[in-house]
Amino acid sequence: GCNLRVVLGKGLGPAEWALDPDFPAPGPTATTLHVLVWERACASGHDAIGRVAAPAIEYGSDAVILTFGVRPREGGQECPSNPPTPVVVDLTEPLGSRQLLDGVTIPPRRPEGPDRGWGARED
Repeated sequence: GCNLRVVLGKGLGPAEWALDPDFPAPGPTATTLHVLVWERACASGHDAIGRVAAPAIEYGSDAVILTFGVRPREGGQECPSNPPTPVVVDLTEPLGSRQLLDGVTIPPRRPEGPDRGWGARED
């Protein structure tokens, strides 16, 4: 199978995300989301603090789709697993009954964190 992914803006590499389990799950009135973002590129085991771009957010009638990109670290990098980076996302409208989806893949999928739905890691 082929896992299709969106093309991100210049200078951004793909990232996956999941809801941060240290915070309550967002309810229908939620306009703030606490998420964890995993950079897919090699980053020598570093988190992506300061390098996560603001997510692209699509508001549909049945889903809110968040797509994250990360600016890569400079220079050569080792490829151990990267730790998650906590990010707070402010929505411009309440979540309502819509599901949250990760837009880094085509079609968007449930946000489950690294190595779910992508197959092999791209190091």
